[in-house]
Amino acid sequence: MVTLRASNKNKRSQKIYLTKVTVNVTSFDESGQLDIPQTIVDSANLQPGFIVTSPNTYNQSFDIPAVDRAAIRIAIDLSYELLLEVSRDDEGIRDLAKQVATDRLSVPIITR
Repeated sequence: MVTLRASNKNKRSQKIYLTKVTVNVTSFDESGQLDIPQTIVDSANLQPGFIVTSPNTYNQSFDIPAVDRAAIRIAIDLSYELLLEVSRDDEGIRDLAKQVATDRLSVPIITR
């Protein structure tokens, strides 16, 4: 299980929204990739997304699917799609900028 936590502590006045998290899980043996990456997605069900500006956070647990028995490691690629509020006019109309952040976890599989 992987748990994600996102927050913005540096710019409290700027609102940041998380719109989607994508998790791709791929297993490998000594020769290379064993399978097609398995994808897990969590998309916000509200607009413009889940607010992650401090003190608000996003927590979600993702169950990692079973991998091939021959695997010696798995790669977990995480992609976060964020909307940043860059301005708001007097009528409440916002300008938003989209940014994408990524992380990769490489997890060895130890067999006995």
